[in-house]
Amino acid sequence: MRNKFLSVLFIAVLGWMMISSTTSSGGKSGKTGAPGENDCTQCHSGSAVNSGVGAVSLNTGITAGYDLSATYNMNV
Repeated sequence: MRNKFLSVLFIAVLGWMMISSTTSSGGKSGKTGAPGENDCTQCHSGSAVNSGVGAVSLNTGITAGYDLSATYNMNV
């Protein structure tokens, strides 16, 4: 149950990050490289897609289960 919750939470946070980063900076939608879409190389060049360094970390502070009625702070 905990792994399912963390998986759903990670996907939701990742989706929120993608949406907020493209809408706040004026980025173009449809450039994610998903099936049926182009990727960023249509407008940008110089590096291969996903060739740079990067990482995403989600720290929930949850160590041994969680309470559905509790509020938790998270750091991304």
